[in-house]
Amino acid sequence: MITGQSLDAVIISSYGFMDTLHLTTEGAFVGFELHLDNQLADFDFLRSYFRNNRDLELTRSQWDARPPKDKMPTYLSGVYLSSFLRKQMNLNVRTINSFVHEQDRLDEYLKQSPPFVIVSTTLIVMSDHLEKITRYVRERSPETKIILGGLKLYKSYKIKQSSDNGEIPDFSRESLAKYHYFMGPKTDEADYYIINTRGEHTLLRLLKALGNGEDVSGMENLAYYTEAGTWQINPVVDEPNYLKDWCIDWESVEEEIIGGEFPVSFKQGCPYSCSFCEFTALDRDLSARSLDLVIDEIKRAKDRFDLKNIYFVDENLFFNKKQLREFCERLDKEQLGLRWRAQTRVTYLDPDTSAMLKESGCFQLALGIESGDDTVLKNMNKKSTAEQNYIAVCDAQRAGIDVYATFVVGFPGETEETFQNTVDMIKRFPTDNGGFVFYHAFPFLLTPLCPASTQDFRKTHGLTGGQNRWQHPTMTFGQATDLVLDMFLTVDNASHRYLNSTEATTLRNNIPQHRTILQARQKLAQGRVRGASESEEAPLWDVMEQAYQELEDRN
Repeated sequence: MITGQSLDAVIISSYGFMDTLHLTTEGAFVGFELHLDNQLADFDFLRSYFRNNRDLELTRSQWDARPPKDKMPTYLSGVYLSSFLRKQMNLNVRTINSFVHEQDRLDEYLKQSPPFVIVSTTLIVMSDHLEKITRYVRERSPETKIILGGLKLYKSYKIKQSSDNGEIPDFSRESLAKYHYFMGPKTDEADYYIINTRGEHTLLRLLKALGNGEDVSGMENLAYYTEAGTWQINPVVDEPNYLKDWCIDWESVEEEIIGGEFPVSFKQGCPYSCSFCEFTALDRDLSARSLDLVIDEIKRAKDRFDLKNIYFVDENLFFNKKQLREFCERLDKEQLGLRWRAQTRVTYLDPDTSAMLKESGCFQLALGIESGDDTVLKNMNKKSTAEQNYIAVCDAQRAGIDVYATFVVGFPGETEETFQNTVDMIKRFPTDNGGFVFYHAFPFLLTPLCPASTQDFRKTHGLTGGQNRWQHPTMTFGQATDLVLDMFLTVDNASHRYLNSTEATTLRNNIPQHRTILQARQKLAQGRVRGASESEEAPLWDVMEQAYQELEDRN
């Protein structure tokens, strides 16, 4: 029974940090980040390590003792859903930001046998992670109803549709069932699965119906596993867009999950159709919250937690330059004293807009550059050129904004020559001053829903296979992974991005020692992959230690 007084529901936002790893043809993983005895050596950990005179055991114990909110970013899905359910149903809701890091707190909640545990799959890629979460909940609270929702389920539904219709013959049913739902036997402990690009409306209806003891077997946007051992998938229909007009009640958000950076959503959807991106098949509904609403939400969060950093979770923060200018002018006018980062397109950047972004508090931009070759970019349907990519990075960097550039290696049309064009472009990025340049290169992954999987695209480009088993006339997945490794070993003027870290908010590109530390760490990581000896590493460790000591002396 839903009371609104005792604990009604627990929301789990994520499994934890995804490993930042590189998939090889054989399915093995190779990491490119520097580690100390399996400990990620990010900027903040290294600072503690040198403060402790390189005592790794002491540093690790201190690091592990940090509260969970200092280890993870705050994810919007849990914050939004908890605020939504409190407002709409007056529920007593608690949020788990990271399953891996907050099991002690989750245990306390499960001892109260909450009627519902709701798991957002939007940030959970691996099915076995969902199996672990649901099994953990079931073992500790057998009577709790476990509800899954989010992007992974909707993607699984769309893939099943495509497979049923014979649209993706290059993907076997068995291979699809290994990573997606609804195409094989149930493997987790969930009771209900919400299928929608949004899902909040169905969640409300489901909780109310279950709380009242009503039959939900025919509810739209709902799936479940029957006693007969089959999947029942009810009709999937559109839902209201609550987020568009919603302002998160930050007053009700638990302090335990708020770290040094908080999430905000401004835009939903992406107006572009890159050929390697499966999101084009998932949600083409473009919408934007009002700027007044977003500013109000930011102010509420800032007043509640005195935070200094924001990250915008949108695929593209702006749909055009006009929106970019209006956004920056408004932030600048509000004088909130906040630093923020976001993802945008290279075609929106020039010296003027980059300066506006910097003036409004932007400290980092994620740019999907993907390639430094025009032929590959055309095949990707990126609607940008290699020269535009290069100029955009330089404009942002000169304005003092850090750039996080992503690359896709091996897309149809890729050759060793086109790949070298990408490497040469990266090597041209200025590094002596201005913003840092971070990058991450991924071997092309041929997923079922991306435009490159269509039969027309395959025929045009001679593309066969799927996932990490593809090939085309000029490259295979195995060759692409080798080139990703080659890029890592040869690029010295940009740093590999440490995705499993919160260091982005700590680094300052106007402090020379920070630049020195990043450069030394990159060389150490490259040396580890090459098999460098301790004597070869020693001078670089000394360089970093000296830089950290200079930072300590400054303070």
